[in-house]
Amino acid sequence: MTEDEIKAIKAQIDESASYRLWRLENNPSLIKGNFDANHLKAVHSYILQDSTQYIKAGEFREVVPAGYYHSKQRNMYPLGMEVFYANKPDEQIINSLLNSFKERLGKLNSVDEFSKAMAVLYSKLDYQHPFEEGNSRTLRYFSSLISQNFGFELDWSKTGGSSLSRVELYIARDVAVIENNFDFSEENLLYLQEFDNTEYGKHQELIQYQTREFFNQSKHDYSFRSLDQVIRDNTSKIDIAKTNERWAEILRETSLNNQNLESIFYYAKQIEKAYVSHSALQHHKLNEFYEKIYHKSTQISSGEIILPVVPDQKSIDR
Repeated sequence: MTEDEIKAIKAQIDESASYRLWRLENNPSLIKGNFDANHLKAVHSYILQDSTQYIKAGEFREVVPAGYYHSKQRNMYPLGMEVFYANKPDEQIINSLLNSFKERLGKLNSVDEFSKAMAVLYSKLDYQHPFEEGNSRTLRYFSSLISQNFGFELDWSKTGGSSLSRVELYIARDVAVIENNFDFSEENLLYLQEFDNTEYGKHQELIQYQTREFFNQSKHDYSFRSLDQVIRDNTSKIDIAKTNERWAEILRETSLNNQNLESIFYYAKQIEKAYVSHSALQHHKLNEFYEKIYHKSTQISSGEIILPVVPDQKSIDR
């Protein structure tokens, strides 16, 4: 296969993936999931569904054998400098990371707190680098989807506005991968040298090529931000009214009748009141409720599922 043919295939993959992403961003309910490893696979499968002859969409990549490294070298980095990832994408680790993050996020209310937590999660998922191709676009969408579910709008589109902003994002992500997944303490290096030659080799290469020093110098020279700062500057809190409006618009496009909708919006309001002091958890519970309703809308409208009747206001007032 010639270089031009490879470029043409990559362009085709990018074009179709961009279209699928656009569809998902405009209708997140196209994919149902619980923000776990299977949900991540489903997102990847949807985005790359048109390129299955080249990419194993929705499947984790093959394990890299011991003694070899799973790595990536970016064109803008010095020759020989690489960023290393896990040899084996671990579904159990991914689920544990996501469960821990969801539990923590429900207790966070500020953009600053959220950004720091998201930067750690993103870098740990990025280190797993679970797919053969399409990790970045999958993780960006997946992280924005989690954010929205907990009441935060994370807009990655602003990070690709120029070549310099893209380099800033690459470095911010790679720095976070190293900071949150590698331990250069003498104690850990001695342990790895004795028990895990592969991980020891990765650490040694990062030291030998002065990768961290290069990143720090780049951040200093160009005033690049850290990953949590990039996320913070591209994140805002979602007003609860907008969450309700968005779902009202989605549900009105289903076969649900006015009586169904009245019941749904009544019980959504009860959820909203129950979690009024925890905005992130409030958004999460509301989204969870609306999501279930959306995916069972046909059964509800057909009468297969009966919604509780909305209490009569007069009887409540008495």
